Formats: sequence, C-alpha cells, structure tokens
Amino acid sequence: AVLKKRQDRTAKEAERQAEIEREKREAGPSARALELAALGQQLACCKPPLRVNEVAADGHCLYRAVGDQLRRVRPEAHRWMRPPEQVHEEVRSLCAQSLLKRPDAYSPFAELKDGEDFRAYCGRVERSGDWGGELELRALADRLGVRILVHRANEPKPLELGEGKGAPLQVTYHRHYYALGEHYNSAVPLGA
Repeated sequence: AVLKKRQDRTAKEAERQAEIEREKREAGPSARALELAALGQQLACCKPPLRVNEVAADGHCLYRAVGDQLRRVRPEAHRWMRPPEQVHEEVRSLCAQSLLKRPDAYSPFAELKDGEDFRAYCGRVERSGDWGGELELRALADRLGVRILVHRANEPKPLELGEGKGAPLQVTYHRHYYALGEHYNSAVPLGA
C-alpha cells in the first residue's frame, strides 16, 4: 500500500511537471527571452560584434557595468580602481562627485525622496545600493571624459551619452532581465 501511494504521487508529480512544460511551450517565449534575442541581434551588428557580459544584479549593476568597461576599454583610467568585486564603490564615488560638481545641470533630473535635497541624493548615489539610470550614466560620462553607448532592445541605435575621443564604454540596458525590473550589463567583443 505504501509503495502504491508513492508510485501514485510520483506519477502525479510527473503529470504536473509535464503540464507546466506544455503551458510554457504554449505561452511562447518570455519577455526576457525576446528582449535578449533582439539585443543579441543588435550587438551582433556592431563593429566589432558584441555580446552581453553579465554583471551582478544587486543594485550596483550600472556601476559594475561601467567599471567592467573601464577595465576592458580604458585600462589607463582603471589602474587606480579597486579590485573587480569592489569597483562599483569607486564608480559610485566618481558619479556622486560629478553630480555634486554640476548641480544646476543634474539636480532637476534627480529622483529625490520626500524632503531630500540634492546633496543627500548624491550621498545615496555614493553609499547606497540604489539603482542608477540615465542621469548617473551622463554624470559618469562627463566625469570620465568618455562616450557611453547604451544598447537597448528594439532601438535602432544605442543611446549615446557624453563626449570624448577613443573607444566608448558600452553597456546594455534590460527592462525584462530580472523580475525585479531594470538591469544593466557590460557589452564586450564576442571573443572576450
């Protein structure tokens, strides 16, 4: 009797798993899969062809992606930076410095919390795990004197931020990478 119950449970679990798999197939590709496919096609057309290089999704992804790009593309600017697992701290600090240096240019676009002033916002940028976005990328491009290209799925051209000579830093922006929401990764040559 115990063996029969165990076999019945195993059979029901197998049926349930088969049903889940069937529903997934019928639902079609996820938003994440569609976004990655579109972004992959876009990156493959770059010269040289690029691929997504995943960085941790911990609130520091934008800063980790920029740090990864500095290490790869601008090693002369990276030589003073912390080890890879801490690079986001240095990049956050650079970003906060840039924001504070030009408050008139950046403060109108900052997402301030209730009662927060711009200086406090910059402190959050430097010391918290809050996500960064276009404002922070602009500030970093200005501070580093580089162009930053932001590749986005289903956009004909990457968003270009900043000015500078030489190879740009290239990151990817994902709306559907994780259930938590937006995410940034680094874009690197296919063979890297």
